[in-house]
Amino acid sequence: MVEFREGSYSAPAARPLSPRESPAAASGMEASPLSEEHFRILREASAARRPLRAAAATARFSAWTLLIIGLAGVPVVFFMPSLTNLVIVGCLCAAGLVEWHGAGRMRRAESGAAEQLALNQLGLFAVIAVYCVLQMIDAGAGAGGIVSEEVRSQLSQVPSLQEQVEQIAALGPMLTRVFYGLVVLLSAAFQGGLAGYYYSRRRHVETARRSWPAWATRVLDEIGG
Repeated sequence: MVEFREGSYSAPAARPLSPRESPAAASGMEASPLSEEHFRILREASAARRPLRAAAATARFSAWTLLIIGLAGVPVVFFMPSLTNLVIVGCLCAAGLVEWHGAGRMRRAESGAAEQLALNQLGLFAVIAVYCVLQMIDAGAGAGGIVSEEVRSQLSQVPSLQEQVEQIAALGPMLTRVFYGLVVLLSAAFQGGLAGYYYSRRRHVETARRSWPAWATRVLDEIGG
């Protein structure tokens, strides 16, 4: 029979951990298959991808914008059918889909993602520029038809009023050219700037693909990090 005297009991000393035994294993928790070095590599690789995640978010926003504008133009094609409207709506929707696909590639740090997004923006600018130039040419060619012959015959009875209307009508082509010229300039600034931004992410893509082990890249691709 074991007797315990008051003040004579002391807790057993803690067993020292063996070099291969982790604190988690000693406490009964499942040991992690990854070492601290693995976690460090994942943290640094994820931080290196931060610029790519930002570029992917920008591309997704751009894709949504293009798709919304393109789909909103579908009723126009039905109610005002023309080859020009069909081409414009089709190009906007196609550019939105390419932008969405490129955003996913950019987030996964795939080679060629930056070039794809940059070329998509330059192609969109080309479509916008061609459309605006055609509209400016059409406005100049139709300058004489802004006021119909019927209206001219009626205004001929009031010379003072006819002169004022003719002056206002003469401003139509000029204002049309100015408007579409501004659209071209704004598109050049926006699409060109966005293309340059995407292309500048190319070095981050190469860094993400080459500077980290394949297993780390695979883990980040799987979790979208």
